[in-house]
Amino acid sequence: MNKRGQIFLAAALILIILLMSFGVIYNSANAPKGNSRVGNLAKEIKYEALRTIDYGVKEGKNFEQISPLLNSVISNYSSLNSDLLIFGWFYSPSEGKESQFFYEKGASATVPTELNVTKSSDSKYLMIKWNEDYRNIYYNLSLNDKVYNFNVLIERGEKNEKVIAAE
Repeated sequence: MNKRGQIFLAAALILIILLMSFGVIYNSANAPKGNSRVGNLAKEIKYEALRTIDYGVKEGKNFEQISPLLNSVISNYSSLNSDLLIFGWFYSPSEGKESQFFYEKGASATVPTELNVTKSSDSKYLMIKWNEDYRNIYYNLSLNDKVYNFNVLIERGEKNEKVIAAE
């Protein structure tokens, strides 16, 4: 058998493989960084709310007197960020009372019936569930059973593109 012909076949095979590999198209995309504005705003609102609660406690205010102050904080943030949906939840374990604040498009609104907020039986966790046609939100947040608690949920976007943050 002619060995010289086998070398040409091997060389031709290697050449074909190299040519085909140049023809392969690589699909790649660089994803832009996520919108950190919503996450940072959730942290900022929670920070401001906790400072407001601290002020209320220092001034000797009770749950009913602190709740409107928190509503004012969320209202101000909502008016400055009218493209956001903001939900705040305030809870006093010692008094067993809770208050909810809901702002949509910069104005106060009624809390949707699909938005369920429940405490665990031992009051250590807050479960936020919001199920609608185009929403499926579930958060499990820690609670402190010795002090006032405040949690916030922020949503930005439409049906196809959403950014959600909870603190």
